[in-house]
Amino acid sequence: MKKKLLALSVASVVAGQAAALDLTPGNAAGTVIYASEITNTGSITITNSADVTSILGFSIAQGTSKYLRYNFSNVVLGAALTAGSIATAASATESATLSSGGAIGSDFAIFELTDTGTDLATNDDITLSLTQMHIATAAATTVTYTLYETAADSVAETGALYSASGSIYSFAQALTFTKVATTPNEIDVTADSQQFTNGLTNDQGSYTIGLDVGGLGIVDTAGAAVTYGGIVNTTTSTVEVAGDYSAVQDLTGGVPDGTFTAGNVVAVNGANVACGAGTAASALTASLATLGAPAAASITVCQTVNGVSVIPEQTFSATYKPVATSAAWTVSDVDATLSTHQKNGDSADINLSLTPTNLTDPGVYSNYVRISNKTGIAGDVSMLVYNDDGDVVALDLADIAGFSTSLLDAQASTPIINVNDIFAAAQAADPTFDVVGDSRKLRIIVSGEFADVDAQNISVSTDGSTFFTFGSM
Repeated sequence: MKKKLLALSVASVVAGQAAALDLTPGNAAGTVIYASEITNTGSITITNSADVTSILGFSIAQGTSKYLRYNFSNVVLGAALTAGSIATAASATESATLSSGGAIGSDFAIFELTDTGTDLATNDDITLSLTQMHIATAAATTVTYTLYETAADSVAETGALYSASGSIYSFAQALTFTKVATTPNEIDVTADSQQFTNGLTNDQGSYTIGLDVGGLGIVDTAGAAVTYGGIVNTTTSTVEVAGDYSAVQDLTGGVPDGTFTAGNVVAVNGANVACGAGTAASALTASLATLGAPAAASITVCQTVNGVSVIPEQTFSATYKPVATSAAWTVSDVDATLSTHQKNGDSADINLSLTPTNLTDPGVYSNYVRISNKTGIAGDVSMLVYNDDGDVVALDLADIAGFSTSLLDAQASTPIINVNDIFAAAQAADPTFDVVGDSRKLRIIVSGEFADVDAQNISVSTDGSTFFTFGSM
């Protein structure tokens, strides 16, 4: 089977590597995939001869003729076709005539093929040679070959004897920016949340910049495989990582001074690797670190905190801001969510807190909760309050009547907290939160920003004759 090459250029004629299109059932289509980053300045030109081959699809007896129609989708002819554009394995004993279409700008061509010698068989190859095609948008382009008995059928596109179609070329994004799953060390609440569990340095997440060329074979306008450095200017491209960098600010006399040293945020080669020496950020503010775009690789972003400021819990986000190497490429910003910094505090579950007594239909037991900080470090206390339907409300200790702060001192315990007050605080936060029906209990998860929290649930019968406790789980 005769095969030639396809190539793509932008408003120009460029020779290059590609593949011929084979519409024969069971054969590879030969579609060439071009990078969608190729700039379209108004026209994209496919040049070099491109052969579209199919089986004839129906025999043509000696002295008879049939009509071949080619329809093009999302593409028009850039060079006129002629009778010589059609060829078979027995070209010396057949005669082709261009009957309709085939002019520059046309999206179809009809040929009359007459057998003047040995009969043409159903499975004989028929090949259309294209010398140039024009498209307006970078989208998939198809060609359809159809065989008809008569000229009228080929014009009306009815009564087809055989038809086959395939994609001449398509486009796919080559440039990629992908988050890599990482597990940063937690903020150490035993160190007043001023450092991480591994010290002062921690990662903010990993990402990979690369090209989606492995399985797709994406090529450039010359038909060569795209390269990262061919598309992206790695000197001027950047990655911006947004977050709260207040704990990274500089110190003057041991006190945060509102200034930032860019070297406290670095990019280290490798995905989810231990932080160490890397390439420093080119700029750092209270909310944004700007890093140079590396060569195609996985990168871990790391920060070093000052050890004095409280490290905020947060999730970092990144924006890859590529700059094209030339006007031949059009690239766009790409976003990704990186890792989350969270504290390593403790929690305690109260799986059974009985029905509050401040209801129209109250429970028969008064319920109380006592929370203890069993460490040498003070920290805030919060809780999640669930009803039996699975609805949940988040509360800070200070949201509950009788508390002006959520901070619980080292080795301290709260006063006895009436569950009625917890339920009232939950309803104040979410008026739709309720306990109704036959099962009207609460479940409470108490969290402390310290390493060991304990919660006791105490119940007393309404007549005061019975007293019992439930420990945290």
